[in-house]
Amino acid sequence: MTGQGLGSGRADGHRGGLVRFPRIPSSTTLGGEVHPYERRRQTALRADQQLITRAAAWLRHDAVQAHYTGALPNPEYAFGLASILDLLARRAEEDDALRDHAVRVCRTMLGDRMDMPATRRTRRR
Repeated sequence: MTGQGLGSGRADGHRGGLVRFPRIPSSTTLGGEVHPYERRRQTALRADQQLITRAAAWLRHDAVQAHYTGALPNPEYAFGLASILDLLARRAEEDDALRDHAVRVCRTMLGDRMDMPATRRTRRR
């Protein structure tokens, strides 16, 4: 097989590799568009994933800063917890209860008080 790369085809036109299947949206209407409920759900999921990822990044940054000042002798524990948060962010759609709890914990870590009704501020007058 001298001179043949991975992308070269056979004489019958077959190119080895993965078979590509057409993408089908998980929840569609008869017109082929994504249902608005599904779109809102995906937007909320993406926001939760970004929040959890932001909390993991903050935890890593804060651990490094605390290690430099000598306040945290073993930052590896914080890095491990940040890795767990990254995994939770990637698998957020698998378990809604776990995602909700992780979002509440991450909001508390970041100082966001939207989950605490007693301290929530509204614009109503």
